[in-house]
Amino acid sequence: MQRPASARPLQSWMRPRDTLTRVRRIQEERTKLAVIYRPRSTPPLEAMPMMMEGMAQRLTAYEGKFDSIYFFAGGGGFGLGNFDHPDEIQKMTAEDPFTLFSEVEIRPIVDSQTVLKSLQDAAANRG
Repeated sequence: MQRPASARPLQSWMRPRDTLTRVRRIQEERTKLAVIYRPRSTPPLEAMPMMMEGMAQRLTAYEGKFDSIYFFAGGGGFGLGNFDHPDEIQKMTAEDPFTLFSEVEIRPIVDSQTVLKSLQDAAANRG
């Protein structure tokens, strides 16, 4: 089947094979991630002391993984961490007693100079 003349070919970064290559490269390097917890529901009050103790243990256990950890006024928070493999972040979130009561978002972080360079390169290649 021939594609319409108006259809544009996939950019190289959109091609599945390139995506797999990029994922493998990321897995070989440490990946900086933002781990964001937003309260979804309130835990039972009687469970709070145990959950706070569990959170303190988790913060101690993963202390070396995070550059910084902050909490939001009103509940939830985020940490900026460095992980070698996706299994580490899965284990960490599974161990967190607040995961069941939160919306957890995990986002890769890229430094500003890298982003600026890639945007400049992309703009130069278009012109």
